[in-house]
Amino acid sequence: MEAAKKVQEWAASGLSDGQRYADIAQRIKNELGGVTESRAICIARTETARARSNFTQARAQAVGSTHYVWHTVGDNAVRPRHRELDKTVHAWSDPPICDVGAGGTPIRSHPGCVFNCRCWPSPLFFEKDK
Repeated sequence: MEAAKKVQEWAASGLSDGQRYADIAQRIKNELGGVTESRAICIARTETARARSNFTQARAQAVGSTHYVWHTVGDNAVRPRHRELDKTVHAWSDPPICDVGAGGTPIRSHPGCVFNCRCWPSPLFFEKDK
């Protein structure tokens, strides 16, 4: 668990420093040891995307956003469920089912917050009644 916490911190600080996931992957490989390059890349991509999505959510909610639009990168590697979610609207307070975990357990998550997800949220802002 200590390693996971370190990687999350590296991803969050990397976001503010403008680092790419490749930089964080190299750090994972060098400082944690025993991690293959492909695994380090997967972890770095996941944690970088999660940090970016969480930052977007925090900023958006701080200025009044309650919903967002789910976006995919639109290539052939997009997961079928994520393709179904593309351009759909969701509440920050109610993440959609975006994947299935062990034993068929539904995984609810915002874009970019599950393993190796390249999707992202676009916050929505609605005019308040006058």
